[in-house]
Amino acid sequence: MTTIGMDPGVTGAIAFLTDDGDLLSVVDMPVFAVKKMVKGKERTRNHINVHSLGDILRPYAGAQAVIEDVHSRPDDGGVQAFSFGFGTGTLHGAVGALGMQLDTVAPARWKKHHRLTADKDEARRLATRLWPQHSSLFARKMDAGRAEAALIGRFRIDVQRQVRNADVVF
Repeated sequence: MTTIGMDPGVTGAIAFLTDDGDLLSVVDMPVFAVKKMVKGKERTRNHINVHSLGDILRPYAGAQAVIEDVHSRPDDGGVQAFSFGFGTGTLHGAVGALGMQLDTVAPARWKKHHRLTADKDEARRLATRLWPQHSSLFARKMDAGRAEAALIGRFRIDVQRQVRNADVVF
């Protein structure tokens, strides 16, 4: 069965892993740009493209998904917080609509499991070590969402493996 790790947000990504933790693929979050005038200036905001998201996830309808359990921060502006929450809800809705099993994990929990800090470069370096054949996917600073999505998925696989091993009766 495939595990899907998701780093929410318009700069996030979706990673597909085997039960053994091998990385199958990673895709950037599908987005579309909306331009509008704000206080006389043209602004562009990206939004998650729900149709493309469905197309990406549909072939994995029986998969297990894990989404980072994120919340707005006190220093987030209202528009930013709403947009981030809306995008996260979009992922939850797509996973639910496809009947996938859904888990969430707090950032602190999966990062502690992988011995990471908040430094996104650490996530990219770890992803490169775990999946060297895919190192080009994590080469740029802007690829941190890809690394985090893959590590979120790997966290779920590792935890499931620990649970299975603990259930062994002698």
